Amino acid sequence: MSVLLHPNKSLIHLEHYYIEKPRRYGGISFTFINNLQELEKYKADGFVPEDDIPRLQGEAQAKREKFEVDPSKVIRRIQTDWTPLNWREMNNIYSACMRQTTTVDGQVNIDLDVIRFRDQKLKSCLKGWNVKDDSNQDVPVTTQNIDILAPEVAQRLLEDFEKVTEVPEEDLKN
Repeated sequence: MSVLLHPNKSLIHLEHYYIEKPRRYGGISFTFINNLQELEKYKADGFVPEDDIPRLQGEAQAKREKFEVDPSKVIRRIQTDWTPLNWREMNNIYSACMRQTTTVDGQVNIDLDVIRFRDQKLKSCLKGWNVKDDSNQDVPVTTQNIDILAPEVAQRLLEDFEKVTEVPEEDLKN
């Protein structure tokens, strides 16, 4: 395979399962489900994947039974689409995130602003999602909408993307 890839990048599709829990003093916390075993454990504890609700409602209606789901027992799913950075994009982000500081004795240091780097990477690579607003309308992926994500959600989305696109540290040792 050639190291020169096609300029039209294919999207990386990721799914993230989570549960929303109301916080004691307001707001919502998000618990992400890490693997199939955790998903099955939540189901065994009475949680219902949001994708199963219409089917379960239909089955209950066919039996003339009432079906209700406790909103705190819904397993939600966010689907995301990403593009990995190419060399030019990566260098542009690194360049934009370099910070020059001068010590008291006049020594100049150049450091990477890691927080800004992660922010720029998320905003550059995240291309789509299935997020809806309260009116069930699609919410577009924009820098403004990314900025208002809960920090734990933004961090988890980026971490999951990095897991599938970056070389694991143990592979770099050889």
